[in-house]
Parts: sequence; C-alpha cells; structure tokens
Amino acid sequence: MVIICIANNKGGVGKTTTAYNIGFMLALISKKKILFIDNDHQRNLTDCLRNGKNIENKKSIKDIYLYNPEPKEVIIETEYDNIMFIRSDSELNNIDSELKKTKKNPELVLKQWLKLYEDVLINDYGIEYALIDSAPAEGIYNINGFEAADTVMVVIEPNEYALKGLLAFKNRLAAPKKYNKGIILYNMAEKGDELYEKYASIVFNNNFAFYHNVLKSTVSRHNDIKLSINTPYTPIAINVDKKYDLESGNPYHDYLKVINEMKKRKVL
Repeated sequence: MVIICIANNKGGVGKTTTAYNIGFMLALISKKKILFIDNDHQRNLTDCLRNGKNIENKKSIKDIYLYNPEPKEVIIETEYDNIMFIRSDSELNNIDSELKKTKKNPELVLKQWLKLYEDVLINDYGIEYALIDSAPAEGIYNINGFEAADTVMVVIEPNEYALKGLLAFKNRLAAPKKYNKGIILYNMAEKGDELYEKYASIVFNNNFAFYHNVLKSTVSRHNDIKLSINTPYTPIAINVDKKYDLESGNPYHDYLKVINEMKKRKVL
C-alpha cells in the first residue's frame, strides 16, 4: 500500500482537487483500489465523496487519533468502484492538546494506525493507494499526515504565497537524491499567462532549490476542474470520452501525464 499526502500550508492551491482527481483517475482508469483519508477539518473531500449521503454513523479521522478504531468502523464505501474513504471531523483542529497529553508520539498516531491495520487494509479491503488530504495548517494532526506518507506531494499554483508554502517542507524536499519522497505539482497553470511564466521561470529553473522535486507535468486551469469538487461532484476521470477544445486545455490528459510521471519516479 502506497501512501501519499497532498499538502501545502497555503490554502486554496488545489490540494483537495488534486487528491480527488488523481485518486479517481487511479481508481476508474487504472482500476486501483483507493482509500481517501480526509485529514482536513474543513471536510471538503468528505463532502465530495459522501455526495449528500448521511455518514455520521461512521467514526472519523478524529477517532483514529484519539481512540484507535478498527478499519471497519471508519472506512466508508462509495457508489464508485474502487473508492473508499475515511471522513473528517470539523473539530479535528482542536485535538492537538489532547494528543500531546495522551500520546507518547502524538505526531505518529496516523502512521502507527496504518501500520497496525496494514494487513487488513490490503488483504480485506484490497487497498493499493491511500491519499491523505491535508489542511492549510501546522497542527499536530496535519504533521501526522506528512509522517504517515511514503511521499508528500506539495501543490503550488502561480503565486508568491503558494511558493512560500514550500518552505515548510524544505526538510522533506531538500535532498535531490531523495526527490521521490517529496514532489511538487505546479497546479492551475495556464501557459502564456503572465503569472504562469513568472513562476514557471523559477520552479523549472535548475538553480531552484527544489528543482529535482518538481514534476515536469502541470495541471491547467480549466473550468471542469473547478466543477469536479462542486455539486454534483464530477471527477475528471468520468470525462474520459469528453471532447475538449484544444485551446482550453484537456484536464483529463493533464492528470494522466502527472500520474505517468509519478510512476516513472516510482512514487506510484
């Protein structure tokens, strides 16, 4: 089971959108079983996956941090083949003090839970990839997502604040020989746009401190990507047969290229 955490301490850069669409591409196109873990108190990924269904009878990621439930108590099946998830909790950002008081290694709780139930997750549920959606925060619960992951994918978009968000991950990204343990996705990029060109000249320059971590594949700014995480929640993978205007970009092919590059880097 490969675990990937999608992160940036800057909000609004497309972390949830990226996790959601890459996960669905792997599940529906590559036929891999995916476990989404919503580790963000804002619950956006949970809302996308629950799609209006009442799921409050299932325990949440908060319960994993505090009470160590079994997988059957937290894993929620969806209407889609190969897609499962663990829901978030709006009180998740208030558990740091309790974690410090009750856990010997509070930043490793999620990693330990995934390790404890690894055989169950793989053999009983068939999970091949776990995608962790993280919050734009610095709390212990957020650090848990980074520590649990085999790879941290930092999502940035063409602006100064998103680029500064990389600094929080410099220890995970700094060593080029370990670049597959931390990767950077240039998201919502529109070639020819002034901001795209400005920041592309930075992140794709071999003098850039994290150059070896940057995926050469980018994801375009496309309306269908925005719509994918809004009602009625239509992930890009479902648009496999849609004919896109070449000038407006093709988000399906964008995500496919990202996944193929991740495979070449042995992230997937």
